[in-house]
Amino acid sequence: MEEQNIEKEGGVGAIFGTIIVMALLIAGGFYFYSQNIEKQKKIDEQNKTEQILSTSDEIDALTEEASSTNFDNLGEGIDNL
Repeated sequence: MEEQNIEKEGGVGAIFGTIIVMALLIAGGFYFYSQNIEKQKKIDEQNKTEQILSTSDEIDALTEEASSTNFDNLGEGIDNL
């Protein structure tokens, strides 16, 4: 009679252990997936910036870049020097 109770308790412990391991694996998967998404966002932002800035010597391209540049905050940090 005691042997049957021990076997039942051991089975329950194994089930809980399996559930805990699966939960940790799933949580780790979500963590690495979110890290991958963050890396992809940074790469996309960098590519977007590179697309905006051109390496052309054409007068039209240089004029367009100069007109799209924001100079509003240009002198803000000078007072702190």
